[in-house]
Amino acid sequence: MENQFLKPFEISIDLFANLSSFGFDSRFFNFSNLSITSEKFLCLNELDQFTGKISVVNFESFSKTTYSLQGNLAKMNPENHQIALQNETIIQVLDLDSKMCLKKTNFKENVLFFKWITVEILAIITENKVYHWNIKDSKEPEPLFEIHESLQNHQIINYQTSENLQWLIVVGITQKENQIFGSSQLYSIEKQKTQIIQTSACDLASVFLQNFNKSILIFSCIMKTPTETKLYSMEFGNDSTTENKFKRYTHPVEFDSFPTQDFPIDLKICEKFSVIFVLTKMGYLFVFDLLTGILFLKKQISNHSPLHAVFNKNKDGIIAVFKSGEILTISGKNPNLKIHNLNQFNQLVDAIIIQDSDTTRSIFIDKFEVLFNQGKYQEAAKIIADSPDQFLRTQENFKKFQEAIKNEGEKPPEIIYYQLFLAQNKLNSFESIHFVRKLIEIQKKELIENFVKEDKLELSQELMNIFDSDPELSQLFKKKQISNDSIVTKLIEQQEFLKLLDYGKNFLMGLNYSELLKNVLEQNEQIAENFAKFLLSEQKEKDIYLIDVLNVFDIFADAKKIKSLTAVFLDVLKDNKEEEGYLQTKLLEVIINSGHIQVADAIIKNEMFSHYDRWGISLKVKCVYVMNKLRVRISDPPHLDLNLINSIFFLE
Repeated sequence: MENQFLKPFEISIDLFANLSSFGFDSRFFNFSNLSITSEKFLCLNELDQFTGKISVVNFESFSKTTYSLQGNLAKMNPENHQIALQNETIIQVLDLDSKMCLKKTNFKENVLFFKWITVEILAIITENKVYHWNIKDSKEPEPLFEIHESLQNHQIINYQTSENLQWLIVVGITQKENQIFGSSQLYSIEKQKTQIIQTSACDLASVFLQNFNKSILIFSCIMKTPTETKLYSMEFGNDSTTENKFKRYTHPVEFDSFPTQDFPIDLKICEKFSVIFVLTKMGYLFVFDLLTGILFLKKQISNHSPLHAVFNKNKDGIIAVFKSGEILTISGKNPNLKIHNLNQFNQLVDAIIIQDSDTTRSIFIDKFEVLFNQGKYQEAAKIIADSPDQFLRTQENFKKFQEAIKNEGEKPPEIIYYQLFLAQNKLNSFESIHFVRKLIEIQKKELIENFVKEDKLELSQELMNIFDSDPELSQLFKKKQISNDSIVTKLIEQQEFLKLLDYGKNFLMGLNYSELLKNVLEQNEQIAENFAKFLLSEQKEKDIYLIDVLNVFDIFADAKKIKSLTAVFLDVLKDNKEEEGYLQTKLLEVIINSGHIQVADAIIKNEMFSHYDRWGISLKVKCVYVMNKLRVRISDPPHLDLNLINSIFFLE
């Protein structure tokens, strides 16, 4: 039965054609005699004991043409009038228009399966090897890899490839204890390695995911064992350890309502809608969400087994041929995700939130509106809280809760809203204002102090104005400031400077960053250096005032922390701007006076500064040089770059 909770789009199932209308004998409606390679062509091999005839149905004109051709199997090229024929160990390709043989080859072992994988390449699977054969050149079939021993005695029913032909899959089935099980051989051309997967239905597809801004290769399959059946999906070809990867998953498939003889026959990944179509032997259609594995639809669409399935030309659905001769089209229309079940909603969002942010926002908006309009205010508030970056937490949506009518036997919607966000973290600015007004209105003023102490309210000027009207409440701000000292200290010690800035917004007068820097410098010079760099960088990049630059300079200089002072201001002055010439001079003076003349030498030689007072600095260097000459012996001259002295002493 179709899942009524999740509808990714309208699924249309229509009768495309019925082979009986073309006059075919239904005895030949089976896997071996019938093939369909695209929406254009279908082949039917009608054999009797005397002659063989192969009929080709052209679906563009809905006409049938019959040819007297010998072959066990026949498959039309998906695009043009070329047909591939198998007769025992011989494979040949004929042009039906010119009636010429384009290519022919003879294998030394039995051919088990062949398939057009592009308009130019045939894949051929023998008892021992897999070959690719390009019909446009003169080469013989190219052997790619050997069939794994675990596929011996299996019927080969499919062969899948990635678009770039670097990942290849041979799909086989076998019978065990009256049940059908699949076994597939996955092979990587690049790695030249094989892996066996217990599946009879799988696919590879390049799917574009918006947040990655690229297409990624996804492998999906149905894995069936005697005890369970699961849908499995993962990304191929991405060996990075970053989090920017497709979220692999396994998801149970409920076969409990089907006979044990049922098993998946074909699986197709629909790239356009990011869904997975699965057809089973008993004629059931499953539709799964590609990102999560959540089941969208489960429905028996035929009482007969599907023989083959291909994508339609628009790539928005599939065309399936059934043993009855029916050909059904299964396609998606009007992509519009509508969700009414909160548990499945959360599962879906867990995957989509990583891979498609626009879709995620649309889902949250729709879900919120549905729940709110149904009067499910607790669940609607939770959707707001769980939305990405809480983008639904707006004054407009908050106002909806204020104006909503209370359900009988429940708390007012506004109170439900407050309780949820207070339990999760804290109220924001406009929520805090309305919450305090509500508490004053219902004469619960004594609760306000507890919420302020627990940091559940965001303090603002407007909230302060409300508090000022009550002397008792106005004292809360002073108490709050005292209790915050330990929090500020902890944030600085942990170097959580961004969090410190955010925390500082709770205070009407802000934090005194000069005093904080001075106190930190007394305790830990390295943290103070990092803190100063952060403050000055934030101030410059975001054009906000946090601390006076000269005050920072004096704090380090007065404490004689020259190394940190130099590190901080080399970073501040790295752009070498003319208006910063005063600071360049001031820094060089302190460096020279502290005896670190080699540092000043390096700064000037590397032309890091260009706007300092060259005459004044040259005099200071000369004085230091002379003093050093007087203090040391001739045999032990000071380590001083005389080029620096000469270059700056005789400047214009």
